Amino acid sequence: MDLKALLDSLELDGIVGIDYETFWAKDYTLLGLPTSEYIYDERFKTHCCSVQWHSEKKAHVLNPEEMRDWASQVDWRHTGLLAHHTHFDGLIASKHFDIHPAFLFDTLSMARPIMPITVGGSLMALCAAFNRVSKKRSAVLLNTKGIRNLDRKQYKQMAAYAGDDIGDCWFLFNKFLPYTSLREFIIMDRTIRMFTEPRLRFNETMLRKLYDDEVAKKAAILKALRTTKTALRSKEGLADLLRDEGVKPPMKLNKKQEPIYAFAKTDLAFKALLGHKKKRVRELVRGRLAISTNIMEKRAQRYLKRAPWGAQPVYLNYALALTLRWTGGDKSNYQNLKRGSELREAIEAPDGHELIIVDSSQIEARLNARFAGQMDKVEQFRKQDKFGREEDDVYAMTASKIFGREIIKSRDPGERFIGKVCDLQLGYQAGAPRYAHGLRTGVAGQVVDIADDDAKMHVSGWRHANQFIVAGWRETNNLVNAAFIGKTKVEHRFGVVYEGRGDHGYMHLPNGMSIRYAEVECDEDGGISYLRRLKKKKDGETRKRTRLYGGLLVENRTQALSRVLLADWIVAISTEFPDLQLVMTTHDEVVFVAKIGRGAKVKKRIIEIMTTPPDWMPDLPLNVDWKVSRIYEKG
Repeated sequence: MDLKALLDSLELDGIVGIDYETFWAKDYTLLGLPTSEYIYDERFKTHCCSVQWHSEKKAHVLNPEEMRDWASQVDWRHTGLLAHHTHFDGLIASKHFDIHPAFLFDTLSMARPIMPITVGGSLMALCAAFNRVSKKRSAVLLNTKGIRNLDRKQYKQMAAYAGDDIGDCWFLFNKFLPYTSLREFIIMDRTIRMFTEPRLRFNETMLRKLYDDEVAKKAAILKALRTTKTALRSKEGLADLLRDEGVKPPMKLNKKQEPIYAFAKTDLAFKALLGHKKKRVRELVRGRLAISTNIMEKRAQRYLKRAPWGAQPVYLNYALALTLRWTGGDKSNYQNLKRGSELREAIEAPDGHELIIVDSSQIEARLNARFAGQMDKVEQFRKQDKFGREEDDVYAMTASKIFGREIIKSRDPGERFIGKVCDLQLGYQAGAPRYAHGLRTGVAGQVVDIADDDAKMHVSGWRHANQFIVAGWRETNNLVNAAFIGKTKVEHRFGVVYEGRGDHGYMHLPNGMSIRYAEVECDEDGGISYLRRLKKKKDGETRKRTRLYGGLLVENRTQALSRVLLADWIVAISTEFPDLQLVMTTHDEVVFVAKIGRGAKVKKRIIEIMTTPPDWMPDLPLNVDWKVSRIYEKG
């Protein structure tokens, strides 16, 4: 796609690049504060702003007064706004300068599906990858630290810096443009607009009650265990409590090969105590896990702090996950809000509006089954969707195969729950320890004290009943290894292609996008791994590698295909119904805000869009959970 085609497709007269330079101080920085809190802070001040139209070769630098005058003369109904990290510049534009462009572009977002993680995401780093040398910014910024009113020399330096930045931004935009589809531009815009044009509200009364309840809940746990917060949270205190019960505290070796207590929630020996025969031991471990986490408290506190803002910016990162899914950010991750939680239900639609909440039912399980050719499960999904009868329930069918007898949803809720957990957790090669840990800690929705032998039996039973999915792990692993090690392309099914090229491995998706596995290496035993994380520090780099195996590759592929579907639905719905604003997407769920009564009018068409299978998998059964509500409750 070229620029003219892009402008024509979006019905834009032009695009203007914008870069704001703002006041900062030792205790007031973007490194120390979330983006929204930085911009909403009473200390916020714009020093200057550089602007450059797509048709211009040089930027113009304006002070705040000049910026307001310039902005008032632009027809924003037909103008796009471009920045690098548009969450930042776009929110400043809307909140402080009343700029509401027709479309938002972001070179940081454009870079993510294209550039390797080894490059980095800064403007300077991305330009350097194309041999464009950017001027160093540190000196200019340091010279303005803590200064609210710049002198003439400081302003001149800042203006030159701002102009250079927007030039770099346009350079990257033109580099990335040929590799970015119209569909993905729309997804980027809708994602950033959740932040720059916020609509959701917080229920302050509910948040206050939630915070108080969390504090009271922890106090009750300590009272029931007849211990103190200090004793339960400290390693030595917990060790003493376990010894009192005749249990030897689990140990492990640290990096220096010194023995330390293995009390981390990821330590296998610690997790094993959740299945201990003594009830008090199990309760102490659960108590430790409950007391050690302050997530609910901290979130409630943070949301209470932001409630006076009114409309709440929702920060989601476009395509930041390996699978190209959205990730949360800005210290307000809405992606992992537990369904049905009071924290989630404290989020509300604005006055006179409602939330349209649509969740794609069991989409990962459906995609995994169909890709693997587990057609009995696929047909069961289809029967469940068509008839909605108890006897057609997929999770009950799974439980029946595991337990060797007929399981009915209403009669056998406990066994049916086990079937549900198995279908949701075991499709990606999880073993008995991980499965048991999920049940024992309530990750799946409720706590189940399962014995190790029972966990092994459930896993074995599920795998026996889903042999095509199990075979799919091996098949995928072999094909990917052949492609990545052999530096070649290997076609799979449904438009999925694996490719090894240079240092990287690629899983190409049917929409033209790709999962990139950076710096693939072959182990001595023939396995492969990739660079999962790279963090640059003053003394070097922290590099974390992850071994690839069949179940993990299947999980990556399934989640990526789910994202393909979700993105298609967002584009289709927002294009057909421009009055619906996307305000949230969580995993396989989309949330729109609309005027009260609008949901009933668009329900039939939205369900039709989200239950029509894609061209690349035309026999995939799809279904949705639908909810229209003033609050953000489960669909």
